Amino acid sequence: MLHLLILLTLPLSALNAKTMDLEKSKAQVSFLTTANPGGIKIKGVAENAPEKKSIKGKYQIEGDSISGNLELALKDLDTGITMRNEHMTGKYLETEKYPVALLEIPKTPFKENTETPFKGTLSLHGQKKPVEGKLIAKNSGLNLDFFVKLSDHNIEVPKFMGITMKEDIHVQAESTVTAY
Repeated sequence: MLHLLILLTLPLSALNAKTMDLEKSKAQVSFLTTANPGGIKIKGVAENAPEKKSIKGKYQIEGDSISGNLELALKDLDTGITMRNEHMTGKYLETEKYPVALLEIPKTPFKENTETPFKGTLSLHGQKKPVEGKLIAKNSGLNLDFFVKLSDHNIEVPKFMGITMKEDIHVQAESTVTAY
């Protein structure tokens, strides 16, 4: 299974706000996976910068409920190796055809420091699939974590020169947002 963890770091003081705009925030999405043989760790990252907004979306707070979406420009994922980036975005993620991943979370109740289940959808590689996970609001922010499998999104398991990536991917998103 592809492990996709979305971690949004929001000051709890901002959680009382109506809307939080991720495009106007300091935001980063990273992933970590393992490839075999040898248990090679592969990490990638995309982040918002003044000249490039890789992460967009808005979260709305209404009382003790949160809802919203996070959109990631997949072409902006960087593994630190140009050829690997080209293979990942061109051959496997097919970013020319499917440029973004979109996580949507409907209105979900939460309480500070309490794990709360959520159900949402992940649109990736032309496939919109349900996701279930947990939401935890802590002193330092808000965590969302859920699981997805590459084959659920018709993404071929990456292979190159005898090295095969596992279908399990761990993804984190971190964002410090401003209330609007």
